[in-house]
Amino acid sequence: MSAGSRALGARSDATDVDHSAYWEDFYSQKAALVPSEPSPFARWVAGREPVGTLLDIGSGTGRDSLYFASEGYRVLGCDYAVPGLRYAEEQARQRDLGDVAFQRLDLYDAEHALESAEAIARSTAPTVVYARFMVHALSDEGRHNLFLLSSKVLQAPQGRLYLEFRTARAEHEFGEHFRQFVQPDQVKSELGSHGFAIDHCEEGHGLAVHKSEDPRVCRIVADMRG
Repeated sequence: MSAGSRALGARSDATDVDHSAYWEDFYSQKAALVPSEPSPFARWVAGREPVGTLLDIGSGTGRDSLYFASEGYRVLGCDYAVPGLRYAEEQARQRDLGDVAFQRLDLYDAEHALESAEAIARSTAPTVVYARFMVHALSDEGRHNLFLLSSKVLQAPQGRLYLEFRTARAEHEFGEHFRQFVQPDQVKSELGSHGFAIDHCEEGHGLAVHKSEDPRVCRIVADMRG
């Protein structure tokens, strides 16, 4: 897999600096506290999706990327917090998982996102884009670039996008960071404008339970139109 991105650590603007500073600090200090087992969403996707090539956007500590790799998927995990990428790479080495790679991706830099999309489409050609808890962690610009990049790297008619995101504020074990709670109808409309057709949408509690937390979340599966 080709990196297809700018040097690790590059930043684009004040918004990116503010967001990445939080996540770089978080993964520098708390990566080991993040659960190592796969999320319920990752298990759900693996139960629906044939083994193929998967792009994990917002891979964080790599917990879901590593799970998909262990299940036989070829995986590229992307995040813009370098400490999280380094942690994920070390976990992959320790588990001797060879068909997984990690690279930096900045969704607040449109030029960089498009360049990355072109490189990923050429070198990785994912059949699945997976983005857990990304939609609510992005501003409008970042969310637009997430959907744009997804549309560029997936090929119709087999390409699928899997999203899981919070739709309401709730307490969180690891504290507060930037969140913008976009509702499912808006997300579906925006995906439609990027060439996606909605295959599945559900919203409610019980989908992303962690310890005492049971946030209200939405899961969307969208196909590239043929």
